[in-house]
Amino acid sequence: MSFNPEDPVQMGMMALATAANECNLSNPREAELSRFLKSTLDSMQGQQHMVDVLKKLSIGFNAIISSLDGSAEWHAFMIDVASTMFDGIQGALVEAGEPLIRKAQFGDPLTSEIAYTTPSADDPAVVAKSPYTTPEKLAALSESDDWQIRAAVASNPIAPEVLLRKLATDQDEGVRSYAARNQSTPIDVLETLAADPSEYVRDFLAQNPAIPVSLMERLASDSHWRPRSGIAENPNTPKWLLSKLRTDPDARVRDLARQNIYEGDSSSFYDEEIPF
Repeated sequence: MSFNPEDPVQMGMMALATAANECNLSNPREAELSRFLKSTLDSMQGQQHMVDVLKKLSIGFNAIISSLDGSAEWHAFMIDVASTMFDGIQGALVEAGEPLIRKAQFGDPLTSEIAYTTPSADDPAVVAKSPYTTPEKLAALSESDDWQIRAAVASNPIAPEVLLRKLATDQDEGVRSYAARNQSTPIDVLETLAADPSEYVRDFLAQNPAIPVSLMERLASDSHWRPRSGIAENPNTPKWLLSKLRTDPDARVRDLARQNIYEGDSSSFYDEEIPF
């Protein structure tokens, strides 16, 4: 079977393999996590039922999330990718009529049993992300002591402007990051976040397709590679700026810029005027 980038299961397995290879094998905990993830991948081989594959993918992503959260040794984008993929897999399980794996109850991914639960409409994280949640409820959730609930509100595209402005100044960089990536966040707030001391916030901002080109230019010259990588993978980054990032001193930025260029219409790349 050939690789299909539109297949969430194949993409999930590839992401698990990438996470396993990202582990620092000289670190005992990360070495054990790498073995666990590779074992999860091996156990998927020969599976006949999609639900069984999805469950094993969920186990693997649960392991990543449980290991990564709060760890400065891992890239923040890996936490975000793992969480996003986990949520997508969980959605597929719900459609198949299967129970969810609750991240909050997973515990140590290397020793704990898997805890199952049915999805609840009262789950604050679900409510905070829902496009059907009332502004009043979102306002209440934005006051939560749990930064992840506040971050979920900050990521909600229907969150009122007043909440996005407030959450953009949250003491937690995770909350500010999601406000920065929300396309509904006002432009003046996004411009302020471009000067945020956290490179993770600036990275999430750089990934926001709604930021103006002037802000893209500013972030493309950021002193840290993360915001530059965000601009390199932003689908709305103009090709002349991607061309500039192809010569970035960081190989990760160069690779993302190159991929972004050739994902678009390569025939128009050489015809576009480069304003520098």
